[in-house]
Amino acid sequence: MSKLMEQLQNSSASEKVANRVFLRLEDLLVHYARISPGRHAILAPGVAPLTYGALWVRVNAAVRELRSFGVGPTDRVAVVLPVGAETAVAILAVATAAVCVPLNPSFTADEWQRYFGDLQVTMLLTRGDMDSAARGVAHHLGIPVIDLSSRPGEAPCAFDLLSSGTRPPVSGEFASGADSDAFILLCRTTGGIRCSFIAFTSGEDVA
Repeated sequence: MSKLMEQLQNSSASEKVANRVFLRLEDLLVHYARISPGRHAILAPGVAPLTYGALWVRVNAAVRELRSFGVGPTDRVAVVLPVGAETAVAILAVATAAVCVPLNPSFTADEWQRYFGDLQVTMLLTRGDMDSAARGVAHHLGIPVIDLSSRPGEAPCAFDLLSSGTRPPVSGEFASGADSDAFILLCRTTGGIRCSFIAFTSGEDVA
């Protein structure tokens, strides 16, 4: 009987966790880093799994770096990176610290000019070794560039963020509140002519 009661209690606790709603992205990351630090959070081919505990360490460190570069909660940061586990971590970090705008690296210079303006991008996060017109257009528009620099040979998804910008550091670590945008996604129609922008706030229910 005692074993059955224990199973029922554990099942009830699991259901409560599964049904929990998080109003901010960082709350979700902190929660799982605390209750399941060794559980796999990010899996990718050719890369060791990243646990929830390690994910929070990476995100927290990246958020601090972004703040030191002057990135605030309302800044719209375009993320132009190759597909991979590092990019997943970088996107989560940007969305935790500011407004994340993930974009396709293969856009043309004209498209970058248009989308940077339409989306009101204030920062660009990319890599120095990427073959993308994003960097040149960002420089032309006066948009500060932050480079992601991998640390190969270290723990999974370890990287540094580098910037030569002159913005003053921003105080505070995470987004200001549950009503601030976390993501802005660019949605192109099948005809490739028109586009729409979808904003997801930190206050959207995340389970």
